[in-house]
Amino acid sequence: MITNLFCRFTDHPKAVCMNYFQHFSFSFGLSFYFLKKSIQALIHSVYPNLYITSSSDVPKELEDKFSVVGCKSKSNMLLIQDSSENNYYNKALDDLNDEWSVNL
Repeated sequence: MITNLFCRFTDHPKAVCMNYFQHFSFSFGLSFYFLKKSIQALIHSVYPNLYITSSSDVPKELEDKFSVVGCKSKSNMLLIQDSSENNYYNKALDDLNDEWSVNL
């Protein structure tokens, strides 16, 4: 029972090539990033001359953030190419892409 509960906390981080604490740290940091961008968008709605590109910059900034962590980081991509478990990581990447395409 305890092992099953722990697996629920670690399955997704493993699928994206992170441990639990790396995933926690990255996701926690994203929450502050989104808070900052939300405040900028709110200010922009009242004062259109402020933070003009803040919302349209988000996709590129997120792409940059995700390109350096987990399975999408260049160092992990090299490891994945050399790995004999290539199918597992390709499935993890596909699952991650599917998850984000639905949520965005």
